[in-house]
Formats: sequence, C-alpha cells, structure tokens
Amino acid sequence: MNKEYEEMKSVFAKLPKDLGSTIKLHRERLGIRQERLSELSKINQNTISRIERGNVKEPKFETLVAIMVGLRLHYSYVEDILGKSGYMSVLYPAYITNNEKYIVYKDILLQAQRLTIDECNAILTGNGIEPFIDIK
Repeated sequence: MNKEYEEMKSVFAKLPKDLGSTIKLHRERLGIRQERLSELSKINQNTISRIERGNVKEPKFETLVAIMVGLRLHYSYVEDILGKSGYMSVLYPAYITNNEKYIVYKDILLQAQRLTIDECNAILTGNGIEPFIDIK
C-alpha cells in the first residue's frame, strides 16, 4: 500500500462518529487554524466553530461543501463527512433526477482535493449557481 493510502487508513481509524469532531480532526491534522479555514472556504469563522462544537446539527449543504474544499479533502473523506451529515443521499440521486445544481456540486466534491474556493466559485457561477461568499 502506498504512503497516501497508509495515511488514509490511519486517519479513518481515528475519525470520530460525529460531524463536527470529524471536521475539526481534519482541520487540525492538516495544521489549519479556524481563521485560515474561514479564508480558504469563505465560511464565517463563527460558523466553522459552531459546527465543530456540534452546535449546528444540520449545517447547510453548501457550507459543508465549502469547508471540504477549503480543507482540500480527498473524496474518501468527503464521503465520510457527507454520510455523517446526512447529505450523501442528496448527491447520488442527482444524476437520476437530473438536478443540475447537485451534479455540479458532486463534480466539485470529486475535485475538492485539487480546487481552490475561487475555482469552485468560477464553476458555480459558470453554471448559474450562487458562489461561496461569506456564507453565514
């Protein structure tokens, strides 16, 4: 097994069961402070803090997407977070229901490890979808 997958295996073994703690673990393992994640994701720092503490039980889908892009998470981690948030079922029917918005979001999430938030905003606005801008 290569180094990347060994690391992923180790991270998955440590992942908490709840959404907020999972996001916090990823942020901390990547050495990113909440202030920096706020800049990278365009999400208000207070919102990030409240999600990590578990004070936001059902964050907006768009907020989670922006956070995952800000963290540049591998899609395996994205799936874990979507599962914990209850949004995994939103993405998979997107292709079946032909929901363009969620097709675009799924494409972004598949590339979350490589895209910046500004590149995501360009994809979103190019498809007529509201960009990530200081989502509260």
